[in-house]
Amino acid sequence: MGFDESAFSKQLITQIKNENLEDVITTHNFMSDSTMAKIREEAFVYLFPSKIYDNLPQSVIESLSLGIPVIASDLGSLKELIIDKYNGFLYLPNSVDSLFNAIIKSTESFDLYKKMAENALKHVQNKYSEKLHLTRLMEVFQENIKTQ
Repeated sequence: MGFDESAFSKQLITQIKNENLEDVITTHNFMSDSTMAKIREEAFVYLFPSKIYDNLPQSVIESLSLGIPVIASDLGSLKELIIDKYNGFLYLPNSVDSLFNAIIKSTESFDLYKKMAENALKHVQNKYSEKLHLTRLMEVFQENIKTQ
């Protein structure tokens, strides 16, 4: 079990141990893309415990695009990417209890999980698809051409 040894992560790891969940919850330090891809193949949810205002975390979008619900802090762009109980769960930043409750909620209902996995795919397709990106980019180009 790896992970950044900050006070927050130490609290979370302690709570995982206290609840005897070490066999079902695995934590990792920073890893290569290929290692992360292998781990995602078996992931039930993706936990993104950022405490900073990430602009648009690629790993979150990648997880959603694979139909993996995401647990993330209710911070910055993450609350736009993750819609609570729709394609994942949000938790209060710096609250181990809130994070742990989100982890537990992710395991309580298989029906909810299946729906969130479907919604994760839909959300990425509707907001971040290549076709949509190119369409928006062309609109920006066209608008700039008109103003010149």
